[in-house]
Amino acid sequence: GFNQAERLARRLGAVVNVPVRTDLLRRVQPTPSQTHLSRTQRADNMRNAFALRRDERFNSESFVLIDDVFTTGATTSACAKLLTKAGASRVIVWTVARAEFHG
Repeated sequence: GFNQAERLARRLGAVVNVPVRTDLLRRVQPTPSQTHLSRTQRADNMRNAFALRRDERFNSESFVLIDDVFTTGATTSACAKLLTKAGASRVIVWTVARAEFHG
């Protein structure tokens, strides 16, 4: 129930006066832990894990995705692909921590 990335996004959004949209993406497929997966397996694991919440079209808007820990980028890449496919012109990832990947 606790979403660290959302909590960070709300704080950052308030500080920089940018709206936080938690209504755009949703997880549609539960995925196993990625801890012991290779980079390729992580990307495959996330490929169909998310979807847009509704038939959304963007008019070249820019988005910032917030991730609490960035490891291989599989999760943020999957989300960014959905947003750009729906018309986003740019997706930037802000992260608090960068984990070292050994895979």
